[in-house]
Amino acid sequence: MKFKTIKLALAAIALVAAAPGAMAFSLLGPYTDWQVTAIGYNLPGDIGGPMTINDGFRWNVPVITYALDASWVKYFGPRGIRAVDEAVAYFNDLPPMNKMNPDLSEFSTLTLREHSEALALGIIDVKSTVMSVLMEEMGFTDARRYVFTLRSRNTETTGGVTITNYVTIMRNYDPVTFAPSRYVNGVLYSYDNEEFQNPNYADAVEIPVFIPDGVEALPVSGYNTVFPGIYRVGLSRDDVGGLRFLYHPQNLAIETLLPTVSGGSGVGSRGAWIPFTSITNLASVTNVVVGTNGLGTNGIVNAGLRGGRNKLHFKRVFFDSIFGSTFTPMTNEYTDVLISTNQTLVVQALQRGITQPDILFISEDLGLVQNLEPLLVSRSDPTGWIDNDLLNGNDEAVHSHGPGVIAPPVRISFTDELPFFETSTGDAFLPGFDNAISIGVWGSFDGSTNPPVIYPTNQLITIPKLRRQILEGGIRR
Repeated sequence: MKFKTIKLALAAIALVAAAPGAMAFSLLGPYTDWQVTAIGYNLPGDIGGPMTINDGFRWNVPVITYALDASWVKYFGPRGIRAVDEAVAYFNDLPPMNKMNPDLSEFSTLTLREHSEALALGIIDVKSTVMSVLMEEMGFTDARRYVFTLRSRNTETTGGVTITNYVTIMRNYDPVTFAPSRYVNGVLYSYDNEEFQNPNYADAVEIPVFIPDGVEALPVSGYNTVFPGIYRVGLSRDDVGGLRFLYHPQNLAIETLLPTVSGGSGVGSRGAWIPFTSITNLASVTNVVVGTNGLGTNGIVNAGLRGGRNKLHFKRVFFDSIFGSTFTPMTNEYTDVLISTNQTLVVQALQRGITQPDILFISEDLGLVQNLEPLLVSRSDPTGWIDNDLLNGNDEAVHSHGPGVIAPPVRISFTDELPFFETSTGDAFLPGFDNAISIGVWGSFDGSTNPPVIYPTNQLITIPKLRRQILEGGIRR
């Protein structure tokens, strides 16, 4: 029996109880050989492709540090720093994965709100954008986009008529049943294969066919869910469902440790070795064959069968990228539980030396994408993640990746070039600042009566000027 079959069986034990709930999530990982631009992958703004349910990548350390460098602080100021902290709080405030209701009924599907003035003025919420990119760096991609996705495409000509053939698959999974799902946050989807230009590619485009609340409940996961004028009041039910699946302690995968992990002082460098029967975060199983394993050079068990960390915790640390010497190295000690090759439960004390933040937020010029729109956000892609594909008994090395471990450092960059100004030779007035149309601006807003805050606060563009732009067709001084 392959290990991956065992993993799903164990996870099913942990998440018993609920009827199918019209939910879904999509996992993120490195592109496979067939995920090419021609069939809708690796497009501008993408960083990875959708994985199968068995091939997820996740963090396997208990604390993830994050920081904002000098460029972020200068551009966004104190309010922008708070926006990042507010986004992170939604993850930190989640209960342990094994304490959630089986049907996730305590979480809403509708966490997206619209701010009418911010929408009219083209203001993009920083907090909501941070939430989306953090979901990516936790191992998830846009659940709606991959309800249906192309596996291959080819053309053939018969009798002078050329037709195109598409093979479509599903990469969306229900967090309770683990089956492929046509639903995202209760919305039922179909699809239509479409051809696009600049760049040239084909894609299976999702079409909502049933919207229970009259509003398409978009998930937080995926950078493609970020739009001007919308903001988030939390993670959606399906986002939480994906997190619960991936980080649940009974979702088992053979994982290796991060290279910076060594033996801790808690119970000795070899840890405590006991016969494997059962433990609170690992289901009782027998005859588990884990594959090659052994002690690393620092006296700890590296590769082994591990469950998810169960509770997410982000910690902000101070970092100054200008001088580079103001980050204080730190050591995080924690207990690691795994099943070794000889079917022994290993409980070992570990420590991780942290010499730089795991996730760093910066602000810089990111340039333009192909259609001359500004690239808003850049973030680290999965190519640096640790791929444990072969350890998990997968013999399809060319066609798949994972499961694996997300490895720092992660770099998340927000453009500092907003707003862009657009003019054309066909304008009624001479091109110039007074008649230009601005293309988006960073800001912070919520459901209160407070006007949106825009960044940077010392720039020429202000809320009154953006309002006049809407009324008069250009920015007036």
